[in-house]
Amino acid sequence: MPGGALRAEPDTSGAAGTARTEVAEALADTLSANGLRLDGRLHAGRLTEVWRAVSREGAVVAVKTPAAPWSGHRGARLWLEREHRALGRLAHPRIVRAIDFLERDGCVALVTEYLGGGDLVPLAGAAPAFWLDAAAGVAEALAHVHERGYVH
Repeated sequence: MPGGALRAEPDTSGAAGTARTEVAEALADTLSANGLRLDGRLHAGRLTEVWRAVSREGAVVAVKTPAAPWSGHRGARLWLEREHRALGRLAHPRIVRAIDFLERDGCVALVTEYLGGGDLVPLAGAAPAFWLDAAAGVAEALAHVHERGYVH
């Protein structure tokens, strides 16, 4: 979708789809007001959605927002704010870096660096050495998190 129109995905039929589309449109407006262009959804979960966005300068970032049922909910806003503050205190090469916290007209978004590695599912058959290295990296990052008093 680079350079293309915003498309809410997957299902946009019915009430859930309408809410999802409205959230995407509000997010696009919020990002635009902050110099970012929405470029497609990366993940849609029960609690959050993660989007890809591009700055005026061409930098790609990830944008995390509450999923449609939680959009505008005070608790979701507080949770993303807390995550933003925590990421700001956890400078580590294996932990995504927070860039900004955006809020406009009830829409909130956590902007982080974009990690374009993709999904791990295609790597399911990778050599055990790959997974041992990956697990060691995760353990190192979690140790850093725990040393600073956070639990993931």
